[in-house]
Amino acid sequence: MSSVRSADVACTFRELRAARGYSLHDMEALTALKRQTVSKVERALVVPRIDTVFRMAAAFGLSFEGFAGEVRQRTRRRQCGRGGRGGN
Repeated sequence: MSSVRSADVACTFRELRAARGYSLHDMEALTALKRQTVSKVERALVVPRIDTVFRMAAAFGLSFEGFAGEVRQRTRRRQCGRGGRGGN
């Protein structure tokens, strides 16, 4: 994911959470991460540690590789980041 910006990761997590109807509270329960951490990741205020990405991806039933594919796919379709509806 070296060519992927943190805004692309943030947008993908935010969209996956919205698509599943998960609240920040749900994510806290599913990942054992604080709601504030999830929120900061989704707003690209922090670059998530690799273990955070693994935990958040797992909450959506995705492996790290599966999540990386989602990021690439959404970025290519411009849903996230560059010109799309996501944080830049």
